[in-house]
Parts: sequence; structure tokens; C-alpha cells
Amino acid sequence: MGCLIALLILVSPRLALIVLHLGWDYLNPISPFWAVLGWLFLPWTTLWCAYVYNNGGDFSGLNLVLLIVAILFDLAASASGSSSRHRHQE
Repeated sequence: MGCLIALLILVSPRLALIVLHLGWDYLNPISPFWAVLGWLFLPWTTLWCAYVYNNGGDFSGLNLVLLIVAILFDLAASASGSSSRHRHQE
């Protein structure tokens, strides 16, 4: 089952957040407010924060580096969507 969730995360992080919220209590350490904001704006970061919180909650060392990578993934995804919209308007 873990491999299916990992594949779902790679294909659609927002759908993975919904599945994790409805099927498991994996997102419980994150407040509902931040989970919704994460779903809207930073799905990769929200998934990584949920993983870290469920495995000790220590944001140092490699976990901090991977948090920064998740933020960069989210920013890159929003930037590519934004540039795609601007090209179609011309």
C-alpha cells in the first residue's frame, strides 16, 4: 500500500493529500487550517511536513534540506503554471 501512496504522491500531490486525509490520520499533526492552505498553495511542502511530524518532528539536518527542496518544487510548479497561462493569453 505504501508504494501506491508514493506513486500517487508523484503523480498528484494534491490528490495524495486528499487520500491521506480521508483514508488515514496521517495529516492529524497538521492543523486543518494549514492543511487546507498547503493543499491550495504548497502540496509538496505539506506532504513533507506531515511525513516529518509523523516520524519525530525534527526539522534539522537532512529534513531541513528536504523541506527546502519541497518548497522549491512547489515554487517551480506554480511558476510553470503561471508562465503557461501567460503564453496562452498572447
